[in-house]
Amino acid sequence: MISGPPESRSHQGAKWGKTLINKSYKALKPGGMLVIGEMIPNDTRTGPVFPLLFGLNMVLHTAEGDVFTMSQYKQWLKQAGFAIIKIVEIESPSPLIVASR
Repeated sequence: MISGPPESRSHQGAKWGKTLINKSYKALKPGGMLVIGEMIPNDTRTGPVFPLLFGLNMVLHTAEGDVFTMSQYKQWLKQAGFAIIKIVEIESPSPLIVASR
């Protein structure tokens, strides 16, 4: 469980996720890559079970926490300026997202 006052946890959520992606893009040299390993539910948020349960935990125990869909990540990455976005299936509840500048 995350402790501390809600304002100290406000870094979790969509706003912080977008900010972190933008900062990562600016920090990378051309050709640099960002790899995101996260619990990602499907776009309708009906599965898989583990990312949905993780999201429920985030909603219950953080001020702004949630899980975000692949469509949301792709949109944020494109808005930040990433030119190439690939999905890498791994043995995990969710795939990796690899974005190249």
